[in-house]
Amino acid sequence: KYRTSIWGSKIKNSIEVADSLVTLGLDTSVRNWQGEMYRTNVSTGVVDMRSIPLASTDTTNKAIFSKVEKSFGKLDLEAGARYDYTDVDSSSMLKEDKKYVGLNANIFGIYNVDKDMKYFAGIGKSARVPDARELYTTGMGAQGNSDLEDTKNYEADVGFDKTIGTFNIRPKLFYSVLKDYIYNSGTFENIDAKIYGLDVSGFYFMTE
Repeated sequence: KYRTSIWGSKIKNSIEVADSLVTLGLDTSVRNWQGEMYRTNVSTGVVDMRSIPLASTDTTNKAIFSKVEKSFGKLDLEAGARYDYTDVDSSSMLKEDKKYVGLNANIFGIYNVDKDMKYFAGIGKSARVPDARELYTTGMGAQGNSDLEDTKNYEADVGFDKTIGTFNIRPKLFYSVLKDYIYNSGTFENIDAKIYGLDVSGFYFMTE
């Protein structure tokens, strides 16, 4: 079985600069992974530990982020950026510690036709570092791979938001290009992939 826990903190502040809302912040977290394998003696019913396929491993992330929001008449624009520095440290002397650095950004726009109809579109890049299970697991499910790169996601979204009385609907088309996607083929490995599709969400107000 695997056990994982995460804890962290975030601080941010927003100020108005030249009719724009500017947000700056710091973000940090630590996530611990560990895995243990047990077996049961059929004749005695005794459960004992068989092995430790994943030694205790901490993934420590430190990030600085910013966002700028500004309106131009009916057009609302939002642009953001985030810089991440991540350490992956295993308690096992046999495992290589890893470091990942990433710069991510996005821009998102909303055109307000009126109070009930909005069009939106966005484009951006984000990243995900491999977790300890994907890097270091041995003999349990898929084999870990300490040479994994972080997954980079380049995505574009477009859609609209429509309110009709007490009903709201929000369809969205998306197209995503994944560089170094982490894939389980028996051993975790990096591949390139594409994801595209339609997402539809909405809600209904039963009362005010």
